Amino acid sequence: MPYQIPRPRVKRNLCAMIGAAVMAVAAPAAAQACAVSTAGESQAFAKLGDSSMYTLVAGSDFRSGTSGWSVSSASITSSLASLVFNGITNADSLRIGAGGSAVSPVICVSNATPTFRFFALGQGLNLLQVNLLWTDQLGVPHVSPVGTLNGTGRWQASQPLMLGNALPLWMPGGTLGVRVQFVPIGISPWAIDEIYVDPYSRG
Repeated sequence: MPYQIPRPRVKRNLCAMIGAAVMAVAAPAAAQACAVSTAGESQAFAKLGDSSMYTLVAGSDFRSGTSGWSVSSASITSSLASLVFNGITNADSLRIGAGGSAVSPVICVSNATPTFRFFALGQGLNLLQVNLLWTDQLGVPHVSPVGTLNGTGRWQASQPLMLGNALPLWMPGGTLGVRVQFVPIGISPWAIDEIYVDPYSRG
């Protein structure tokens, strides 16, 4: 009688092969290694009841211009109300006109950088859309919306918005280069200043 391969084993092996292939496609971080920065970490938002440690994204205070940023209908200004936070005044901010956009330099993200916060100034009845721009290991670009701010007419700190938590970074040690996009929605401009990344997961 001819020897027959048990069907359950064939099925298990096939499922394992398919699962491995899916994981290889769904884990873009492994092919885009980068170093997550923890430089200058501090409890930047402690006065707002947020005890997480944060690190300032280099160049996001705009004191040295817009190096590394991609901007459309946007420019550095010191003519708006200055941002005063934690006893420090920053007169420089990035003004983004209606119909414009601003995209940050690349930020290295892992599953240990779950969220980020920033400051924004916009008028009432106007919105600011915030997206994450990233590319998977197959070279396919993605846009991940993570939040929308309402204008208040004064500087405000955003709520913690998803960063690593919004991306396929479940593989241990996986990292991914991400850019943050800011897009005004409405007829009035927005100003942004100082992006802070939470460098450690508190979950």
